[in-house]
Amino acid sequence: MAAALEAIFGPRVSNEELAKHRARYLAPAYILTVARILLLISIFLPYWHMELRAPQYPDGLYVTAYVNRLTGDVKEIDGLNHYIGMRPLEDAAKLERMLSITALISLVLLVEGALYVHSRWALLLTLPSILFPPIFLIDLYLWLNHFGQNLDPTAPLSNAIEPF
Repeated sequence: MAAALEAIFGPRVSNEELAKHRARYLAPAYILTVARILLLISIFLPYWHMELRAPQYPDGLYVTAYVNRLTGDVKEIDGLNHYIGMRPLEDAAKLERMLSITALISLVLLVEGALYVHSRWALLLTLPSILFPPIFLIDLYLWLNHFGQNLDPTAPLSNAIEPF
């Protein structure tokens, strides 16, 4: 049993070794703690912001995307998008928005677990957090592409706007 636990959690270092190479052993703990805190804070911060300018809207139109909601001039932009055949913004990424808080808290817990694992398993625990930003950007790109390419051909201004 002890061998299995050591294989998962890694070998314990002696106090002398820890004192001799303190920075080597504490740096990953500090980095993982900062990563964990930043992931948790990111739940409350915007992930994406869009600003539209037009003569009819001197103050512009804004949409801010958080991991689980959209804020800003969403209804106004949806009304304008209707004329070119674009679906409402709230229709995008419903599953992602529904699971986002749980997923981010799970990432925080995985990073927390990596603090206590001193073996190659720590990489597996942190890998989802490392892959989260590129996966988020790919998902955002795919949704923006889907909404821009799949316009309703029966919309009032469908002949004036090409899919983008």
